[in-house]
Amino acid sequence: MGDEASGRGRAARECPKCGALVPAGHGRCLVCRLERSQMDEVERELGPARRRAEARAQAGPAWWKSRWALGLMALLVLAALIVAFIPGKPARGWWLDYPAGKSEAVRSFLSMVSTGSDVDLKDAYKILAPSVKHPKDGEDEAKYAQVFTELTKYLTGEFGPDWQKEVKVEESSDESNLMLAHVGAETLHIRVENETPVKVAGPARYGIVGVDEFDVADAAGFQQMEGTLGAMRMLGASKGQVAQLSSVLAAGHPRHETRMQTKVRLLPTLRNPRLLSRRVLLETWIVRKDPVIRRRLQMIMDDGRYEQATRDSAKAVLQDNVPEEELVAIGTVPDAPG
Repeated sequence: MGDEASGRGRAARECPKCGALVPAGHGRCLVCRLERSQMDEVERELGPARRRAEARAQAGPAWWKSRWALGLMALLVLAALIVAFIPGKPARGWWLDYPAGKSEAVRSFLSMVSTGSDVDLKDAYKILAPSVKHPKDGEDEAKYAQVFTELTKYLTGEFGPDWQKEVKVEESSDESNLMLAHVGAETLHIRVENETPVKVAGPARYGIVGVDEFDVADAAGFQQMEGTLGAMRMLGASKGQVAQLSSVLAAGHPRHETRMQTKVRLLPTLRNPRLLSRRVLLETWIVRKDPVIRRRLQMIMDDGRYEQATRDSAKAVLQDNVPEEELVAIGTVPDAPG
């Protein structure tokens, strides 16, 4: 009677706590026993949460729980697994940056150094064999650039700016990795090295080990001479004055110089009719058998721009007909084989 009395005159309603129907006239919920007098307060407390739950129920499951979304995610996971476990295209091998074949390596190298441009000198350095580079030496590339520049200056001075077009390359009969590059009367000995890993198929690719006649160890000497001439140019010296200094340096006869160093020192003056002296001509005694020197001495003999005495001196050297005392006076060994 108490429940009915407390709910008399009241309409039926839904219990805000459990959702059961509270009949009209009843003062409490028959299921959860919530007093009708407390239902409005509970409604205020639970109303927002219930409305959100009802909204979610009406909206259906979240998009990522839908069948098509789950299927798409499954496909993405499968694709990721395929990418992870199926080997892809291997990285490009470093050795592929080197020319294929010994002759091609030599021709590419000489073509690069022939221009003398900074870009091509850098490219020439790139195809040097890794075994001869010293990455920790900050001057390594500059040293090679100096030697490459001297090589080009020598060949250009003696055989003209188009010397690269005349290059003939062949493999030495004595060493398989020694290539002979013929430029006019000159023969350069260029060493190469196979850079292709043993287990890699394909054509062998070769790097340049060095040019016997232009060793990188001589870079300091080349830099010193070029620095002296460069200083004169900066001080406003004329071409004639620089050439005169070159002729003085040519007559210097440094000790322990290689045959190529002797040629590089003497040839610029040998090519100059105004500055060539008998002293410089006699300096060629120790390299008089060299094909390039013999060619140049013969050219002097046949060139009317040189004084007759100079032409006669060139002939005397060619014919091994120089007085011994003259050779001794300039510090040359008279019995040097040449």
